[in-house]
Amino acid sequence: MIPNPTIVTAIQSRRTIKEFRSDPVPEETLWRILDAARWAPNHRLTEPWRIAMIGMQSRETLADALANLTESSQDPSVMAKAKEGARKKVMSSPVLLAVTCRLAGNRAQQVEDLAAVCAAVQNLQLAAWSEGIGTHWNTGKVTRLPETSALLELSERGEQLVGFLYLGYPAQVPEAPKRQPIQDFVRNLP
Repeated sequence: MIPNPTIVTAIQSRRTIKEFRSDPVPEETLWRILDAARWAPNHRLTEPWRIAMIGMQSRETLADALANLTESSQDPSVMAKAKEGARKKVMSSPVLLAVTCRLAGNRAQQVEDLAAVCAAVQNLQLAAWSEGIGTHWNTGKVTRLPETSALLELSERGEQLVGFLYLGYPAQVPEAPKRQPIQDFVRNLP
């Protein structure tokens, strides 16, 4: 087998994008990116990943829920600023996906399935990057809100939210963050 350095280059060059251009992602490109998820390794071929494409009405619901986290403030200007910030974040990319993991089997299988879904997210990110599309995997406050769970019908569907994936053409690509050398994370056992 001939080594292919392009995959390592893609892994090392991929960045988390926080500012997106408004250009739409062509549908055929989006489907190529989504298809990469199903090629993630998964024990016993459980294919536990589920993906919801979040439309504008649902984004508004998420923005309202996120803004309401600051509802403890009685100051209308603080609330207006919080709502605008939440709306800007949730509307920041042309595509917003909710990536979930189907909950099935015993605890060991659920751990394996969650790991598989995380691998599927990485596949999505690398496939997007290969198309010139940036991503931002969000696991912040909005993912833990009851309103988010209700919107995605997680209980009814027997799923757990792994995160939101924002996709779009980057407005800017940040510099690579400093990383520790791999030797700092590897140990040898006798």
